[in-house]
Amino acid sequence: MKSLSQRQLLIVWLFVGVAVSSPRAFFAADLVIDVGAPSNNQSGPLLVGANVVYSHEDIRSWQDGEKIQALIDSGINNLRYPGGHLVSFWDWEFPYHNAYANFWDPSYIAQLTEARKDELRVEHANRMGLEDFLAICREVGAEPLVGINMFQGYRNGRKQDSIDKAVRLVEWCMKQDPKPRYYYLDNEAGHQPERNNHIPVEDYIPLIPDYSAAIKEADPGAKIIANLIGGQWNQVRNLIEQVGDYVDIYEHHWYYFNRVWGEFYLEDWRNEFSFNEQNNRINQFNNWKNQYNKFHLQFAYLEWNIGPARETPGATTGTPFYQGLVQADVLMHMIRNDVYMASVWPLTWKSNNPDPAATGGFRSLIDPETGEVTASGAIFDAFSLAAEGRMAPLEISEPNQVQGLAMQAADRDRLLVYLLNKTDQPQSVELNLVRTPLAASYMTYTAGEPAYYGQTQEYPLEPAGPSLEITLPDTSFVFAQLDFDEGEALVPEPVAIEKMQSDAYRISLESSQRGYQYELLGTERLGQDEYWRSLQSRIPVFHELGEPLHFDAEQLGERSFYKIRKTAID
Repeated sequence: MKSLSQRQLLIVWLFVGVAVSSPRAFFAADLVIDVGAPSNNQSGPLLVGANVVYSHEDIRSWQDGEKIQALIDSGINNLRYPGGHLVSFWDWEFPYHNAYANFWDPSYIAQLTEARKDELRVEHANRMGLEDFLAICREVGAEPLVGINMFQGYRNGRKQDSIDKAVRLVEWCMKQDPKPRYYYLDNEAGHQPERNNHIPVEDYIPLIPDYSAAIKEADPGAKIIANLIGGQWNQVRNLIEQVGDYVDIYEHHWYYFNRVWGEFYLEDWRNEFSFNEQNNRINQFNNWKNQYNKFHLQFAYLEWNIGPARETPGATTGTPFYQGLVQADVLMHMIRNDVYMASVWPLTWKSNNPDPAATGGFRSLIDPETGEVTASGAIFDAFSLAAEGRMAPLEISEPNQVQGLAMQAADRDRLLVYLLNKTDQPQSVELNLVRTPLAASYMTYTAGEPAYYGQTQEYPLEPAGPSLEITLPDTSFVFAQLDFDEGEALVPEPVAIEKMQSDAYRISLESSQRGYQYELLGTERLGQDEYWRSLQSRIPVFHELGEPLHFDAEQLGERSFYKIRKTAID
């Protein structure tokens, strides 16, 4: 049985891969990659996001619209504000304090005169405010994630004041466009306890119910996100068991490195085809939520990236090019492991020494000096197309050379294939599909000029059958798009195709809708409406069937295409 998951508004376009193509010229590929029919395993909806660090964003730099367009072009679908650790010092009602001021500390309050407030307003007048942030989310089409400052209330013994302040924030947000749904409760509880600038885990977990209940009373549709520092991983079990009913999403922070924190070794990365620690943690998370009947919980990475990659003897100095390769690797890991949402750190971070050729200080998606998006933007855009898509099995003939992932797009009959060549040699690939695409193209991400930058190039493909030939450059990411339709919207219900005889197929619509009638049509020629003909008369559905709706189809010719037409019953 071959399953296809598709979406549609009125017409279900179903192009069945029964095309017969002429024999191809002999092609001795280094690798053979077979892609099967899509499964029901779905990608998370919000994997392509970024952290907006409010104190590093001058709103004047957004006024020409170029950064907004850069986010749109990068496929960004969520933005996290006001950033990471900064949320513990963020005063949404007076967002002009110095970035890490303990604004409820009595000694700070004593010197915060009206004159000093006026000075701070002038000094930080061009910071990106919450209203600015939401306006950018609206223009980009990104889901806003808004932080809740718990630390100031905890540090200064003002828990109820802190909860009340959070409720006022949520009530204000409910009147905005877009209206935020996701609220994250402070940041990295348990980190650096000796410095007294994070809430200890043993105190953070008991605080969650009161904050969550108050926020959800103000906005019943709110989604609550909780987070512990990675070094406190075993405490996640306690969080799930004790307060899992008050949390919707658990977020983990992950900065990729190998051997030693702050260093990157290219050869180690080339040989790494499974992020074992992260896989184990997600498996543990799923086991714990099942053990304690918290099935609603989702997993997220709301801070992630390649870690700092310092210039160290023997190590590989980090560059924007390597950053993009690691990001592609990590995004494939997220999709395979059913991660719900993710936000890369950071969108922009102003460094005292941002030279990417020397220091590894390159991790921003938008360069703080030029305001331009890095080549990683093309990688983010590629993965944004997989949102809520369905995974297809992908088998590679030779292991541990190329990392691969295949996805059926959610909004049309398009197959997305992601390939990461981890070797230092080009790899020729024979890509075998279930069906013959109508159109195909691919993008390559390789070392640029100068070499520490990544660069992208796009190429067309001319499909002559269900097998395609692609060459993967050495140390590269390649993204292929294979279209089996002409751009129509597709159906959300699963559709299945079963080979019955030599030239016969059974096409099953697994979930029909009461009050509609369904008709199977077919053609040998696309793009010419007059050649579509009815193959099976209309089947009216007057009540819930509880079983698939079946159509039998004969092969029409060398290339056969079918669609199921859905119309309301008069």
